[in-house]
Amino acid sequence: MRRMIINAMAQQQLKDTQLEVNIGKDAKLNELEFVLIKTMYFLVTQYAKDNHLTFNQAAKRYSQAVNVQLGVMYDLENKHANQHSNS
Repeated sequence: MRRMIINAMAQQQLKDTQLEVNIGKDAKLNELEFVLIKTMYFLVTQYAKDNHLTFNQAAKRYSQAVNVQLGVMYDLENKHANQHSNS
């Protein structure tokens, strides 16, 4: 049986790109984790190749960049809640 785990679409609107990510309602956490890690592995290996780095160097840089992006996304998603808790 085939099930959708994750589906992502990008749509250009003027100068901005809107991204829509849908996670299948029946997707299991371990399946989603595997898909994301497999995707990250591809990105890191490509980054290493393009920048003449070892896999470990590329993985370290990429993981640091991911941590920054996660923080930015968290801040943006929780901006409204943080404004109320700081007043």
